[in-house]
Amino acid sequence: MSISVTAKSKFEIGTTAPATSVGDFDADTYTAVKGIEDLGEFGDEAEEIKFSTIEDARVRKLKGVRDAGKMDLVVGFDALDPGQVKLRQALASDLAFNFHITLNDAPTTNGTPTEYFFKGKVMSARTMAGKVNDVVRQKVSISIDSEPLIVPAATGA
Repeated sequence: MSISVTAKSKFEIGTTAPATSVGDFDADTYTAVKGIEDLGEFGDEAEEIKFSTIEDARVRKLKGVRDAGKMDLVVGFDALDPGQVKLRQALASDLAFNFHITLNDAPTTNGTPTEYFFKGKVMSARTMAGKVNDVVRQKVSISIDSEPLIVPAATGA
């Protein structure tokens, strides 16, 4: 498989329905977020646990809990975009929402692209007004609260 561009990838917000498997996430209803400039970064990172031994003066390193991080999504602010509205509404909730990302990396014309599913809490939605010739943007921070599930791209039949 070759590398791909982010252009034409999709980001969607779902509901607070319980979801732990790809099937659960796939069964949810999603709203596309439009006007995305930057999808940010996300993915598991293990906490490093260190233990030093006296006998050989060596630090041992173990993997601890995993954290999928915080995704900072940047959008061109659109007060009426249904996806952006839903993100701002999610900020008022303490519940975790389902999220779905679809990359633009289908390896063949009848193939399927890589998909990611995860639960997350919208922690902030900050407006970035900028200067006179800037586009008004909004930076939405989503704390990922589950293991990101990946459905790899496939060539199709």
